[in-house]
Amino acid sequence: MRLASSVSLPELAELPLISIGEGTRQFESHLAFASAGLNPASVFQTNQPQTLLSLVRHGLGTGVTNALAVTRANLDGVRLAPTRTPALDRVVETLRAVAPPTWPGQ
Repeated sequence: MRLASSVSLPELAELPLISIGEGTRQFESHLAFASAGLNPASVFQTNQPQTLLSLVRHGLGTGVTNALAVTRANLDGVRLAPTRTPALDRVVETLRAVAPPTWPGQ
């Protein structure tokens, strides 16, 4: 497993996607795309993270899921890249602007 640089939602929307979720259920990735005004088509959908990773490993598309879903999965032959979203960028900016806490007695 290799960690790649981050990728934006518009960049992801241009790729053949393999996503978590089947039918009409909305998962994090679907909601993130929708909030950015994007509606990419998934070439495959599955409810199993290991199946998603296997499809990616075999070159059938780019997988999109949350980090928790792949915590215990076999990541051999897969490259992970964090997804940049406007909401995440704002959270990071806000956290960086806050002074570190001071503790009594320091």
